[in-house]
Amino acid sequence: MTKWEYTTLTLRISRFTSKIPGFFNRGELVRQVDPASDEAIKELGREGWELVSVSPLEFGSYGGGDGYAAAFFKRPAQEG
Repeated sequence: MTKWEYTTLTLRISRFTSKIPGFFNRGELVRQVDPASDEAIKELGREGWELVSVSPLEFGSYGGGDGYAAAFFKRPAQEG
C-alpha cells in the first residue's frame, strides 16, 4: 500500500479589476494568486508534490480586498 506525506502552502490572493476582455471577466473584479505564491506552487511541483485541494481561509469584508487560501499537497512518502 502506498504511504503518503502531506504539506500545505498559504497562498496570497489579490483582487483586481481585469482589463482583459472575455466572457467571464469584462472589467469585473477577479482574483489572482500572488506571483510569489505561484512560484512556490511550481517549486513544489518540481519536487514531486501534487496539489489535491485549495480552501479559502479569509477574504476581506464582503469579499473585498486581498485574501488567503490554504493549498494542500501530497506525494508518495520517501523510503527510509
